[in-house]
Amino acid sequence: MPVKTSAHCLKCFGLSGFMRIFFTILSYLAFQPLYANSAINVNPLAINITGTVVANAACTFNGDKEINIEFGEVWIDEITGDNYKRTLPYTLKCEGDANGKSIQMRWVGTSAIFNWTLLKTDNKGLGIELRHNNKQVRPNTWFTINAASPPQLDLVIVKKAGASLVNGQEFSASATLEVAYN
Repeated sequence: MPVKTSAHCLKCFGLSGFMRIFFTILSYLAFQPLYANSAINVNPLAINITGTVVANAACTFNGDKEINIEFGEVWIDEITGDNYKRTLPYTLKCEGDANGKSIQMRWVGTSAIFNWTLLKTDNKGLGIELRHNNKQVRPNTWFTINAASPPQLDLVIVKKAGASLVNGQEFSASATLEVAYN
């Protein structure tokens, strides 16, 4: 069988006249980049795209540094009301996507034996009242906060009714602050 030229192939597919010219121009345009490639000076430009997806939120207290509260000398007869009240100096920085959840905080610690609403000290006659914006908060109980305006947190020494305390007796207590998106 004889080999057909491109003109004959166009006729084989029923293309004639105007359609042959159109097909020839279209073929030229389709393959033009191959012909013109040697005449164009191409300088590729690298683009670096970076980012960080923050799917979880996190809060940091006081730059992860421990906070120590010193009450100093405590006079037994003056352990009433707010006489021995200390404000907790802390910073709170929250970042990330809270995903519509509220930010909550709690004091984690052991309750005093004589009053479960107080934080236990190593002196059975003393407890520590924990406060959030001047309202008492029980240990291990969540309360909602606004991280953009961190709440005032206070500690107040409370004496057990009828407790007999000894002069020079030291006391200590510990608690952990936690923040969660609940």
